[in-house]
Parts: sequence; structure tokens; C-alpha cells
Amino acid sequence: MKKIYNYLFLIGLMCTALFLSGCGSSSNADSEYEGKYVSVSGEAMGITLTGDDISGFSLELKSGGKGTMTIYEDSESITWENDDKNLKITLSGTDIEGTIGEDTITFENMLDMGMDLTFAKEGTEAAKPENNLPEQDKNMIGVWQSTSVTDVLGDPIEGMSGDELKMEFAADHTVNITFKGEDLGSHKWSLLGDWGSLDDDLSISWDIYEDGIEVDYSTDQDYYIFYCTKQA
Repeated sequence: MKKIYNYLFLIGLMCTALFLSGCGSSSNADSEYEGKYVSVSGEAMGITLTGDDISGFSLELKSGGKGTMTIYEDSESITWENDDKNLKITLSGTDIEGTIGEDTITFENMLDMGMDLTFAKEGTEAAKPENNLPEQDKNMIGVWQSTSVTDVLGDPIEGMSGDELKMEFAADHTVNITFKGEDLGSHKWSLLGDWGSLDDDLSISWDIYEDGIEVDYSTDQDYYIFYCTKQA
């Protein structure tokens, strides 16, 4: 009988040790992180990516450490766990570790694609486009009105007063352009350092200065250099 009691006592000690070991683990799948996440910003080769550039990525963290990751309509099951600072996702046997922010998760060099990608929980302030822009991009948001215009040689252009160009930049990296009162439509824009351009066939680019932007606009017939300032 004594041997039985000793055996049961040892089993009790082992169970207690295992329980304490489990309690001491810093990895969990905390319910506060559950939900759907959308990609809000990225960076690759020094270029900021937003909007349509990264719209194909999404993440859903479900209860019990399960979930799904979607990359351009291809969804895969994942498992996940977190500690106080990081969240680890396992996708097809590959571990991906991200840094936890306020309603965000940021993955560096995600899936060895050479791209950093930030996800934000749907419905939170972090998911709003204007809250995820680099400072330089954020400074572009608003209406820019031209105040002067010259030709490629820097000479005034006869018949033009200089206020013919208006550009209205939005947080989703679209810009509405008006030239000589004509609506030229909405276009995608991007920045590379202090230089910006449209991402389509309309030939407009600009250099950023402390008090404004110098815009080069060319057509098949003409080349204009506008100086624009941001409207209050």
C-alpha cells in the first residue's frame, strides 16, 4: 500500500510540474488579437506600397490559435500564437513572426518576398489609410494649386497665367487632376524620396521642396513646369 501511495505522490508531482511549466509559457493565442486584418501598408526596395499594391493580402485570426491567410485570393490555413510583443504564424510549415502594434501586426521580409507588410484589424483607427502613410506621403494629402508656369527653358508661356493646374491628393494614393478647367480624371500616385509621379500614361511628375512642389507636365505637343503650393 505504501508503494501505491508513493507512486501516486510521484504522479502528482509530475502533473504539478507539467501544469506549472504550461503556466510559465509566454506563448498563447490571446482572444484580444482575434479578428480580420487587412493589409494597410508595405515597403519594398525603399518604395512605399499602399492601396491596390497590397490589397491582395489579408489575415484572419480565429479562436484556438487557428486562422487563414489570403494572398491574392489563395487562402491557406494557419496556426498562430503570441507573446507580449510578437505574433507567430505557421503557414505550410513555415514560421512567420510579426511585431504587435496597436491593432496592427507588422511582418518584415514577409515570406522572403523582400517586402515588409503591416496588417490592421478591420474597423479600427489603424485600418484607416490616412493613419498608415509615411510622413512624406501624408504631407501630400490635400489640394495643390499651381501659382506659376514656365516652359522647359524657364520662360513664361504666353497666354497662361500659371493657375491652370490643380491636383487633389487622397490618402488611398489617388489624385484628381484638373488642367485648364478640364477634368483629367483620377490617377494613382507614388513617391520615391522627394520625387513623385503618376503610375499611368499621363506624364506628370514632381519634385518636393520645403514650400511647394515643382510639377513637370508634358503632352505630345507641350512641356510645362508648374510650381504648386498646398491650399489651406
